[in-house]
Amino acid sequence: MVIAISMVCLGTTIAMKWEKLNRKEQSIQIIRILRSLSIADGALTHSELDLIRKVGDYYGLTSDEVDDELISETPVISVPSDENARIKILYYMLYLIKADQVIDLEEVQLVHHFGLKLGFRENMLDKLIDIAKENIGKGLPIEKMLDTIRQYLN
Repeated sequence: MVIAISMVCLGTTIAMKWEKLNRKEQSIQIIRILRSLSIADGALTHSELDLIRKVGDYYGLTSDEVDDELISETPVISVPSDENARIKILYYMLYLIKADQVIDLEEVQLVHHFGLKLGFRENMLDKLIDIAKENIGKGLPIEKMLDTIRQYLN
């Protein structure tokens, strides 16, 4: 089933730099980015909605705050052009999929979906998902992840 949500311009920028936002503001921006990415194809699926709600919950946003952002037409920031910010969002997604101690096919597909829209290569995403699977029950090895990312950067 697909939920229709109006399109919001992905290219809109925010006046404040990402690094100057507090944790809650960044969390809201991540929800807005994920909303924009998920509706880029014209619809928000239930699986995308579930992932966005999980991200919001993980960052301490209430269900109402997440739902308000999903239906809001508040301008969103573009996918950060800063590579570090995009990598951080990818890290959040990878951390999120292993948070429940199980990484299922649907979660892998969603990381591919969002990761590709963030501009990352599918092969790199596969390797990073494998690292997440190897580290269920413990933290993500940041250096190993960064080494993998470096292999694909120009």
